[in-house]
Amino acid sequence: MKLGGYIESGLQDWQVIQQKNGVGAAELYGKYYKEQNREECEIWSRLASEITGESIIPWKKARILDDEKWMIILEGIPAGGPYRVETCMKNGTASSFQEALRGDMIHQVYVGDLFVIAGQSNAAGYGKDPVEDGPELGVSLFGQRGIWELASHPLNDSTDSIYEQITERMNPGRSPYLHFAKYYKRISGIPVGLIQTALGASPVGRWNPEENGDLYQNMREMIKKASDGRIAGMLWYQGCAEAVALETEHYGKRFSHMIKSFWEEFGRIPVFACQIGRLTGNTSEASDRAWNQIREAQRRVAAELDGIYLIPTLDAELSDQIHISSLSGLKIGERLARAALCILQSRTFHWQAPEIAEACLCGQNLKLTFDHVGEELFSMGADANDNGFRAEDDRGRILFEEYSCSGNTIFLRLERKPEGKCLISFGYGQDPKGVFPVDTGNHYPPTAFWRMPVEECMEGNAYEI
Repeated sequence: MKLGGYIESGLQDWQVIQQKNGVGAAELYGKYYKEQNREECEIWSRLASEITGESIIPWKKARILDDEKWMIILEGIPAGGPYRVETCMKNGTASSFQEALRGDMIHQVYVGDLFVIAGQSNAAGYGKDPVEDGPELGVSLFGQRGIWELASHPLNDSTDSIYEQITERMNPGRSPYLHFAKYYKRISGIPVGLIQTALGASPVGRWNPEENGDLYQNMREMIKKASDGRIAGMLWYQGCAEAVALETEHYGKRFSHMIKSFWEEFGRIPVFACQIGRLTGNTSEASDRAWNQIREAQRRVAAELDGIYLIPTLDAELSDQIHISSLSGLKIGERLARAALCILQSRTFHWQAPEIAEACLCGQNLKLTFDHVGEELFSMGADANDNGFRAEDDRGRILFEEYSCSGNTIFLRLERKPEGKCLISFGYGQDPKGVFPVDTGNHYPPTAFWRMPVEECMEGNAYEI
């Protein structure tokens, strides 16, 4: 015979509740079963430390509803955990909490920040090389099973999936986002919940509600089920599908519309995005152009929309032709975490990559000035034509004779004077080659850019390399 208070909805084991100003709240619904011939009963609930068992929120009486139902709101839960939620029943024969009748319990509850993972395979995770990146208490996952659980690789495991839209065709591997969550938790001191909605090879149209939008709708449903729509940020990696298919037209507009639709629904949530990396193997002029166009579109959208924070991935090692390795995934996860910590937790890391601000030419001397340089740009001793930069004019490519860095500036001496319009790119092509310069403040390479017009230097601003 059932007796006591039962929890039916509102909270799960391993759940992370989104905090606001350092606190969270949980709304619980349930049913009670009383002893025969007992007309009155009370349902109570408390929040306790999972570690010590002491009350964090003392016993609080639930509201009794019709049909032997009850509900309660536990407010002011401090960011942190793990917590345990307990319920009990009091009636005429059990008037004290020591003698109260049984109730349900929910274990390993946390209050922290939630991030939705969206995009394609490098978001879902396909790193296959072994690296230490195991689970950690305080980092939970809402994935394909539709329940909260301890987060562990692969995050897009499809065992017992109820979300067929995001079931991978192959077994996924390791993604950057478990390390992201652990690093963020370690520095901020608050737990992290991950909501995994990414799918390998998915095009932007499946994420844009103005087009197919099925993955956007699935993401929307998962966020609402996991957290009632409350999250701290989005983790986005997508664009390779369009680059591979050479379907780059209007990518920036489509990506921008997807983000704006997301903001309209969930508020202006920060988007921590990766500029797409590389594809090794045979290439062509059309393929090089497509990868350049996607990276440039991502750079421009991030510059135009306040709330998108872009990090580079060109220097990441791969575990196959296109997927970021497990080892480099740690690096990418850490970059994203540093950005999120600065934006959401007011930390002071230098998280930004060098961003091209100006390109000017005096004779054959090309001067590139970058924003967001923490210390100084460093050439890594690279050869003049082995640094990731490419210059071109109406005649075609122009090689470099000299290359040096100073402060936030890079100097390149062209082998000939440009004819017609001069353009400069960084991270050129499907598989950019070279030893990239880095900012010694964080060792990030510059954000890739494509075919930036070079201006003639103003009179009196001539310079020598």
